[in-house]
Amino acid sequence: MTLAVGYYNYVCNISAAQNFTAGSNTSNYTINIANHTMHLAINGTESNRSFIYPSYTNVTGWLEITQAADYANLTRNGTFVANSTPATEITLLPVGYYNYTYHYPESQNYTEQTLTRILEINQSISLVNLLLNGTDSDRTIEAGSSANISGFLINPLVGYIELIENGTAINTGAANLTTIKQYNIPGYYNITVLYNQTQNYTSS
Repeated sequence: MTLAVGYYNYVCNISAAQNFTAGSNTSNYTINIANHTMHLAINGTESNRSFIYPSYTNVTGWLEITQAADYANLTRNGTFVANSTPATEITLLPVGYYNYTYHYPESQNYTEQTLTRILEINQSISLVNLLLNGTDSDRTIEAGSSANISGFLINPLVGYIELIENGTAINTGAANLTTIKQYNIPGYYNITVLYNQTQNYTSS
């Protein structure tokens, strides 16, 4: 028999018989409240972790003793995500800091316990490319000629970029852009393809 936390008094009585006198024995037992052994892991490691976006993460909390495990709960930044043991969240999170807490409230037999890990998701480096007349380098053309200016967004695969000439935008749109422009006035022209920083990606 497994007893709950508490104070227990056991009495053993033996009645008198032909050859024996009556007897009695008393024993007292105290069962104290115990601690759960808790675990909280991020992608299998029981420590704080950091990753580059996009990364799927698996955050799992569990108890070594499963008694009353349904009371245990897992939260992310204070919001409930799972309960019991194991309690798991597998998800793709945007860039940010995330506080995961596995909490067991006090019950009849176990003390209250809390375990916390920090998950950090960092920005991914964006990547763009610029071609002038199909060449990935500076180009020289004669006055009166046209130039094919093409900008490409390589990472991420979806997003908006700008084609900029001497600080002024000449085309803006999604992913890949092409502008054909005639240059009648001799001079130097600085052509730039720009991807602006977002929550999950750096600028480039």
